[in-house]
Amino acid sequence: MPICHCGGSGILRGLIGSFYKTVIQRCGAPKNLVNKRSFANAQDDINRHSEGVARRIPLNKRSFTFVQDENVTSLRCGGSLCKDDKVYGNDWKKRFFGCHTQNGIAKKAAFTLAEMLITLGIIGVIAAMTLPGLLAEYSKLVVETKLKKFYSQINQAIQLAESEYGPKESWYNYTNNVNTDADGKPIPGSSTAEKWFMKYIGSHMTVIKIEYDDLARPTYFFKDGSALKQMNASIQESVEGNMRDWTFYTTNPAKCLKLYGSEENARGKCSFQFLYAPEGENNLEDWKYADHIGKGFEPYKYRWGNHWVSVLANKCKSDGPEYCTAWIQMNGWKIPDDYPFKVSY
Repeated sequence: MPICHCGGSGILRGLIGSFYKTVIQRCGAPKNLVNKRSFANAQDDINRHSEGVARRIPLNKRSFTFVQDENVTSLRCGGSLCKDDKVYGNDWKKRFFGCHTQNGIAKKAAFTLAEMLITLGIIGVIAAMTLPGLLAEYSKLVVETKLKKFYSQINQAIQLAESEYGPKESWYNYTNNVNTDADGKPIPGSSTAEKWFMKYIGSHMTVIKIEYDDLARPTYFFKDGSALKQMNASIQESVEGNMRDWTFYTTNPAKCLKLYGSEENARGKCSFQFLYAPEGENNLEDWKYADHIGKGFEPYKYRWGNHWVSVLANKCKSDGPEYCTAWIQMNGWKIPDDYPFKVSY
């Protein structure tokens, strides 16, 4: 009966010899060897046939063959070491490692419990070291995408409104007041900002719901989980609110503020500031809005003036996190490597 081995160089002969030895040790093969052949004799047969087989089988094919020899009988482990091609076909792994028991179930080496625990421990340590960094990078990617998407969508909405109502300067409403009830409490839905926004801009965006704070200032929620809030409103007749300052949240505002404790602490992290002042204030102070006059919704650049990106970066890093949005915009809507905050969504 043929035996199965791979012809080739001395390295392969050594590998085959080691395999035979392992089979004998694990399966108790010596007592099953036909004619009581010793391992030494089997090794001689391997050496004798290896060179001849190597000449017939290219080494790079890594294929296995049957070698017939009248003096070499089959090595058995409760069953034939080599099955015929009908069983294994060209699957060299199955043919090479096909040491079978009486019932045909393969005997394979197994890991010990200790080895498995050590392996799992190593994987856990590696995961603990790399996972926080991966999550932080993913958060940055999500925030960048949401900022860029919002900036594009809201300015497209303004362009659509201009096609309906004319230049944005003509329908821009600077003031934002809120009506009150008999008890002096703000009435949700009565703010100038909400009526103006929903008529000119919100009608061209997908606003899924509106919520109000204690001053009845509206927050508009979008499909991707982000939100936009108008920040200034007045319930006093002698004091006017305005519609310049807006805050974009990369997540639900309640979640954002709960995470960082306050609006001020959330800026540059999950709260990003925009300013809309296409007309400025129509006075001598308009130079402060030079980067907003005649434009749509822009990241907060109030009194930027010199157009140095380093100024935006320094303000973001120090006492002006509202300038962080503009810094990200000037960096191609990518969060800079030296950004001072960990962003979230």
